[in-house]
Amino acid sequence: MANILNIETSSKICSVAVSSSDQIIGSVLAEETFTHARDLTSLIEELLKQCDMSLNELDAVAVNSGPGSYTALRVGYSVAKGLCFGLDIKMIAHSSFEILFEQFKILGSGDSYDCVIPMIDARRDEVYMETFDSDGSTLTDAQSFILEEEALKKKISTKKNILIIGDAAEKAKLQLKGAEFHFIQCEMEAAQMAVLSWSKYQAGSFENVAYTIPFYLKPPNIVASKKKYF
Repeated sequence: MANILNIETSSKICSVAVSSSDQIIGSVLAEETFTHARDLTSLIEELLKQCDMSLNELDAVAVNSGPGSYTALRVGYSVAKGLCFGLDIKMIAHSSFEILFEQFKILGSGDSYDCVIPMIDARRDEVYMETFDSDGSTLTDAQSFILEEEALKKKISTKKNILIIGDAAEKAKLQLKGAEFHFIQCEMEAAQMAVLSWSKYQAGSFENVAYTIPFYLKPPNIVASKKKYF
């Protein structure tokens, strides 16, 4: 048995959950969007109080590594690293695509799909995605992609029954009109990480706390300021 604090900061709603082995024993979501820097540590404090636990009872911290919001990912990693350093416990990381595939197992496993595409909203017509067989085998690596139906069909070749799941599903539905496409719009939450976290804890799949960084997928779009200060 292990008590694992799960932290999800990749999306607009910050959330935390405590799991014992693969079972959730408590979870808390922020009430407002994009308040990660302000609220994350308070949410953890509230969660531990709700679960009648102390920080010293944690065996590991699991965090969503991304992709997602650049700033929000850094907030999650900073808090996770601080806790792991201070408590001398293990750090676990999951990609957003792994977490969304776990959601597929819950929300879409009653149907048969040739291909499952966790898809995350990015700017304009762009998304972040990775493609899997229904058993979880990777078909194409994680990538940024401009939504275009024929281009996506070429990437997934002969797949005829395709599920797109994630916060970009509704956006994708506007571009992908083929009958082979199916959609589940959903947000990521820390509570969805419990099974993954326990699996990696058992396997000893831990991060090097000093050197691990978020999985941004592509560099941030940083533009030099045009303001003249002097």
